[in-house]
Amino acid sequence: MKEWIVEGDASERGFLGSFASAAAGEGRGQVAWALRYDDEEGRRASAAIPYSPFMAQPVEEADLPELNRSLIAHVANIVKLWKDGSSEGKEVAPPRQDPLRAGRLRWDGATFVLEVGADTELLVVGDLHGCYNNFIAILEQSDFCARVEGGEDVFLVFLGDFFDRGLRTIEGILPTLFALIEKYPGRVLPLQGNHELVLPARGGGIQPYSSPSDTWDFWAGHLSAEALGALGQFFNKAVPLMLFCSNGVVVSHAGIPDDDFVAGMKGVEDFARLEGLRALSPTALNILWTDPAEGPFYRIRNPIHAPFGTRQFDAFMGKVGATLLVRGHEAKADGVEFTYPGRLVTVFSAGGALNPDAGGSYPRVRPRYLRIRGRELVACAIKWDS
Repeated sequence: MKEWIVEGDASERGFLGSFASAAAGEGRGQVAWALRYDDEEGRRASAAIPYSPFMAQPVEEADLPELNRSLIAHVANIVKLWKDGSSEGKEVAPPRQDPLRAGRLRWDGATFVLEVGADTELLVVGDLHGCYNNFIAILEQSDFCARVEGGEDVFLVFLGDFFDRGLRTIEGILPTLFALIEKYPGRVLPLQGNHELVLPARGGGIQPYSSPSDTWDFWAGHLSAEALGALGQFFNKAVPLMLFCSNGVVVSHAGIPDDDFVAGMKGVEDFARLEGLRALSPTALNILWTDPAEGPFYRIRNPIHAPFGTRQFDAFMGKVGATLLVRGHEAKADGVEFTYPGRLVTVFSAGGALNPDAGGSYPRVRPRYLRIRGRELVACAIKWDS
């Protein structure tokens, strides 16, 4: 086991300060995050997992009407679930099986805010990039569905980048993801990645922000305009950019907001101001694109593939009273890596040598997902090939 110590007083820093301190049972002093690896976790198929019905055989022309209808219906239902559960600051309704021990969750379109307890576990999935088999392996290894239905206080968090590189986003990952959100409202928390970012297209419709885009470009010729529009609206307006947890954990796809936003922010509610096109927002682009660097400060007004520095990171974390940032975006050979030891961890869940769903991408990555409980992080190898 490796362990890092983060200096600081969580109870006096930022708008999550006392919230985080109370949930963690900590007062003054040091905050420790411990990391260990688990390469032996086994898999178990479960009738509770909503496996995609479109993966039983290759999708053919005759299947497209049902796929279109399904995607449109899922998106409409999920947005209604989130809106109904979060209106006027109410918490998202917990699963029926676990109403008393459910964490408190709020959604405003730009953020999730989650109150965790001593027995809460976060299962954090990094970039999937079309690797449906990796996704299913995570569900079978973590036993997420059975654990929720058994009353455990567990949440499934996604760091975005469901799209591109790999082959099974539309017919595999999205149907299962959407069914999970509907089945366990408030327990499945997806964030947006840069590969879900879209712009209005000339002549109507949408186009991917990153071009070429394997997923958007291919499926533009097979999905209806209504289905494509529903996916674009969902991932760019309804799916949040960040998750703030009461134990001091902050989660994003890639990085942190721009300097101007951080300097002026007074609370997590400030993120609700991020209306309009995220593709034109410096704040959203920084969250979706930037990477950590060892230097103290970088100018990141044009954030695409640009780094943020330690001073910028410290300023943001101090402002929100957080002690750990969990992010994805960068492929890591061992699937997980600490930068700024004990304060920022990157996790990557796509790829794997000879992985058929990866389409040849990330063959040198050993994909992992994270389990976070208390102050311990467990980096679990994804057994996509077992």
